[in-house]
Amino acid sequence: MSLFPVKATIVAELRADRLVLAGGTYFKASALSDDYIYGKVLAAEAEAARRLRVYLEPTTVFSGEPTAEEITAVGTAPWAEESGYDYEPELWNTEDWGYLVLRNKLVSSVASVEFVYPSPVAGVFRMPDNWIRLDKKAGHIRFVPAGSNMSVGSFGSMILTMMAGGRHVPQMLKIRYVAGMVNAARDYPDLINTIKKMAVFGIFKDAFVAPSGSISADGLSRSFSQDLDKHSAQIDSELDHLRDSIHGVRCMVL
Repeated sequence: MSLFPVKATIVAELRADRLVLAGGTYFKASALSDDYIYGKVLAAEAEAARRLRVYLEPTTVFSGEPTAEEITAVGTAPWAEESGYDYEPELWNTEDWGYLVLRNKLVSSVASVEFVYPSPVAGVFRMPDNWIRLDKKAGHIRFVPAGSNMSVGSFGSMILTMMAGGRHVPQMLKIRYVAGMVNAARDYPDLINTIKKMAVFGIFKDAFVAPSGSISADGLSRSFSQDLDKHSAQIDSELDHLRDSIHGVRCMVL
């Protein structure tokens, strides 16, 4: 899947404006194939996702390798897999109420949270849905016990088993959730604009455009220049602002 699923639409748009404005002396937009232009769009989209560290579309995240049935259930929607989360005593304390930071931001829903203890005795405890408190933008989960005493009792017995076997349990928490931008065109129109710039800039780099040059004939002269470093810096700045809006302001403590 892509933010630009219809190749003909995005290619025609770039040909009509950005490639005409940016090309001119350096290349002819009409000489570029549709597949080449669309490939640059997809490459720019993938680069933006990596640099922003977020999925650009709703993506189902599986804990471990999904089964064939689970993949079929997702259909044509994008999906990814990640390892489970380690169980640590710090997950539960008097202030945090069970606090877990997911690896991905912009979480739209949590399908399931399971505590899978590596022993047939303790088995699997599925967290009741009404225990889950989700901060969607930050991707933070808090577990607040509520509802039947039976669920609380089952969970308590598993905790006692874990304490007897060791304080830390690797990859014990199996979480399936959906993360990523729900509607990038509506919520992040500046991202769409930046990806288009990145696609055109990629074509410039492929053309090996010289920083400057001149053409003269019969007493007439014409000079041109392109500062590609400034164009690159502008794109970097736009991506930085988007990343800060998603992940928060970055800081470093020395």
